[in-house]
Amino acid sequence: MVNGRYFSGVVGQTSVAGSYKNGNMALRQGFKQPGFGVMYKTQPVPSVTNPNKDPADDIVFTAFPNPFLDRVTISLSDVIDYPTQIMIYDLVGNPIFERSFPNLIKEIEITNLGTLRAGQYILHITQKGKPTTMVLVKQL
Repeated sequence: MVNGRYFSGVVGQTSVAGSYKNGNMALRQGFKQPGFGVMYKTQPVPSVTNPNKDPADDIVFTAFPNPFLDRVTISLSDVIDYPTQIMIYDLVGNPIFERSFPNLIKEIEITNLGTLRAGQYILHITQKGKPTTMVLVKQL
């Protein structure tokens, strides 16, 4: 999107051939990019923390429904004061979706995934520099 305008074109290919970023502008070359919609919920940090909890714990989350048709909700088990990065890749490793979310996130909903081909995709979540992945399945 440039100056409030969205530019797109169709090449007829269903995978990304390249992805480039420069400041607030992102360019993906190779096919018409789907207009992903994203919603997320924030939650305040609790005033009392568990002193026995190891801050180095792994990210625990669920992604549902899986398999999905046109949307996926990612629910994180803990609200932490760190940004969350979400990426979805096809099995070749091409980025399909990529976005960073502010801290204090509890739930993220990614919509408009109906244009993706049926098959498997890799969901990659990073918090506090720690990556976690899982396989998502897109239904017909």
